Amino acid sequence: MKSLLTLLFFLLKVSLSIIAETGDSLKQSGKASFYHDVLHGETTSSGENYNKHDFTAAHKYLPFGTYVNVHNKINGKNVIVRINDRGPFIKSRLIDLSKAAAKKIGMVKFGVVPVRISILKTLDDSSFSEESIPDNSIWDCFGNPVKLKDYSILLWQTSHWKHAFYMASQLNLEKKSEKFIIQVKGRFPHRQYSVILTGISTENECSFILKSLNAEGFLDAIIIK
Repeated sequence: MKSLLTLLFFLLKVSLSIIAETGDSLKQSGKASFYHDVLHGETTSSGENYNKHDFTAAHKYLPFGTYVNVHNKINGKNVIVRINDRGPFIKSRLIDLSKAAAKKIGMVKFGVVPVRISILKTLDDSSFSEESIPDNSIWDCFGNPVKLKDYSILLWQTSHWKHAFYMASQLNLEKKSEKFIIQVKGRFPHRQYSVILTGISTENECSFILKSLNAEGFLDAIIIK
């Protein structure tokens, strides 16, 4: 598993680098908006309930479950979202983002921003499967088993393993870090995947980082150690 995850992380790093620098991917450009808070808890077209704290989006036709990197052309910030709804229903707009995703790319104060979206297929095109991930384990993005160290922050939880892997990998690339890891809880196929930042030296540093992560869209982030 370790060698395969290392290869996948390398491929994802190359993929995200290409997207960030050239946009050379399955891509579209247009305007992004985001869901109003009053829609929190409402049923989406996929049957899921909209959760403003999750990293999801609506697109007019991309299949549900598609993972998309959304690049804000104004500030260069990126977020990886999972398509789980249809819309937006305004002709000039390309994608509707959840509140958390909108905060991650710094667009909330603008309302609508120009974006480029790129479909991620690294995990779809690999032979890696969820079944090969050990139950109740903690891994870094290179497939190394790890333990929580010093103070840690739980950023975000999901039942979708691909999204957790994409998110942790993107954060490590953005922050030039290897401290964003994935914790697996439960037994397949009923699991939760947590993206965790570990190895924070002091409680004061942990509190400072937590505020920064909240501002970046990780609205449910909590200190766990």
